[in-house]
Amino acid sequence: MNIREFNENDRQDFLIMSKRFYCGGATLRDIPEKHRTDTFDEIMKKNPLVKGYIFENSAETVGYGLLTFFYSCEAGGTVCLIDEIYVKPDYRGMGFGTQYLYYVFRKYPDCRFRLEVRPNKIGAVKLYEKLGFKKINYNQYIRE
Repeated sequence: MNIREFNENDRQDFLIMSKRFYCGGATLRDIPEKHRTDTFDEIMKKNPLVKGYIFENSAETVGYGLLTFFYSCEAGGTVCLIDEIYVKPDYRGMGFGTQYLYYVFRKYPDCRFRLEVRPNKIGAVKLYEKLGFKKINYNQYIRE
């Protein structure tokens, strides 16, 4: 597997995969298309708060990952939120998500890592626990 940062040629693949991510049960609901295009544009502008990665298998795009960063007093430094991981259905269970997470851990060794997962995503929960993530007992709220 090859993992690389997004480039402009990845726009269409990202938009399609992101739509599938948001409509595939990984999240509570879909998001406006503008959120996806704006995210891609921010990555292309090299916004330091967001990074996008493409997963390739023999030059075929098989998935993507998004990371966002923020400073946390509680963590005592930078937190890397593993915001999205998507692997195309035909490639799931083949280790692409695991390889991506190990890549992220090596690339950002000074970060605390955080992620969200829906409880019904049993495979993802097992993977995250296997890699050392622990469930925290916080209620999360949003205001839109």
